[in-house]
Parts: sequence; structure tokens; C-alpha cells
Amino acid sequence: MKTRVREDPVVVAVRDQVSCDLEDEAALLNLKSGVYYGLNTVGARIWALVRASITVRDILETVVAEYEAEPAAATFWPCANGWPRKGLSR
Repeated sequence: MKTRVREDPVVVAVRDQVSCDLEDEAALLNLKSGVYYGLNTVGARIWALVRASITVRDILETVVAEYEAEPAAATFWPCANGWPRKGLSR
């Protein structure tokens, strides 16, 4: 069963994380848990959008436009990807 993510909320990076760009990728560190995450090119782009505090709808539209992705596939990012559960976004 697919879970649909509401497209109008704003996704924001939490304060208890740090991130940095690594060429076309990114690294994230949850400061509370000490867990490090690596993001590929698409994940890094999405993280940059999350840091800009824009709506899920805007993130989805950007990913679909920039990567010529299908909207259904793009709805997986970022909320359903687990960043909130990992303490990186809300």
C-alpha cells in the first residue's frame, strides 16, 4: 500500500544536524545521535531544497523538472525517505 505525502507542508532541516556538499553529493550528521549519512546527487539536491525551507510540492516539482522523473516516483522524497524519523528534518 502506497502512502501519499501531503504536498503543501514546508520541510525544514532541524537544528541538530550539520551538512556539507561533497562535489555532487552531500554528507549529513545528526548531532544528537552521531549518525552520519551520505547522499547521492539527487539526494544532495533534495537536501539543498530542504535547507531552503520550501514546500514538498516545490521539492517534487523541482525534482521532476530537473531529473525528468515521474511525479509518482518523486513523491517518495523527502518525507517518506525517513529524514524526519532520523532526526534530520521535520
